[in-house]
Amino acid sequence: MSETVISQMSELFGVFSNPNRLKILLAIKEAGEMNVSQLEASVSLSQSAISHQLASMRESRILKVEIAGKQRIYRFADKHIEELLEIVIQHMSEA
Repeated sequence: MSETVISQMSELFGVFSNPNRLKILLAIKEAGEMNVSQLEASVSLSQSAISHQLASMRESRILKVEIAGKQRIYRFADKHIEELLEIVIQHMSEA
C-alpha cells in the first residue's frame, strides 16, 4: 500500500478520534442529513464549534454539503462512511 493511501487512511481515522466529530457523524447517520441548526439542537455544541468540525469533515471528504436557499444541508459524502460507522458500532456492541 502506498504512503499516500496510508496517510489518507490516517487522516480518516483521525476524524473519528474526535468525540465532537463523532457526535456530529452519528447524528447525521441517524437523520440522513442535517443543517447546522438541527445539529446544534442534537449534539449540544455551539454553532461555531459545529461549523468548525463540519468544515474539517468536508475537507476530508467525509461530508458533502448542499445549499438549499439560505441553509446548508450536510450528509455523508458516500455510503462507505456510514458503513464504516456501522461496523464500529457493531464492534463496540460485541465487546
